[in-house]
Amino acid sequence: MEKKSTKRRHSDAASSIELIDISKSFGSVAANKNISMKISQGTIHGIIGENGAGKSTLMNVAAGTLAPDQGSIGVDGHSFLALRPAEAVSHGIAFVHQHPAVLNDLTVAENIRLAVPSAFLEGGGSARQAMQARLDDVGCSAHLEDRVINLSLAQKHLLELAKALVMKPRVLILDEPTAPLAQDAVELLFSRVRTAAASGTGVVYITHRL
Repeated sequence: MEKKSTKRRHSDAASSIELIDISKSFGSVAANKNISMKISQGTIHGIIGENGAGKSTLMNVAAGTLAPDQGSIGVDGHSFLALRPAEAVSHGIAFVHQHPAVLNDLTVAENIRLAVPSAFLEGGGSARQAMQARLDDVGCSAHLEDRVINLSLAQKHLLELAKALVMKPRVLILDEPTAPLAQDAVELLFSRVRTAAASGTGVVYITHRL
């Protein structure tokens, strides 16, 4: 489905993103049906439901991974029928997937460089220092030169979180983020989520834990 944009202004400037009457089906199975959701700056939302309820599908629409069958996406004052993934990133939408989107044959540093625009790694120090600082910040013990294939599943998830947070996203989507983490890592994750929300990021937390 080709992305189209209308000239209609968004109704709420404080919203980072708004999903309006989103429907998405796979064959005869309706994953989402007329779902609307507003993600405002500095708020934390929970999307809770059993496996297969359509939680990840809805957020994949928000992040541009899937195009909806109907409905629209409001972002930056405009309404879109769909977003491409690169457009979602440019609007500050970061998605930490349930299954880490990493390249196993590359190093940790190479994975970060491929996923994060260089502007976010510039600052007072070197890019390597910025990358290592973000890994340390989320409690990831991996080294920059480690091959991702040798990381544990928990380390891969924390790498994904570091990649997302370094871009200071306007919307941070976390899909079942605690599943592979030990309790101390879970507590650190929640702390980082609260810090992100306090700085103005809208957070969406997806879980099947009813």
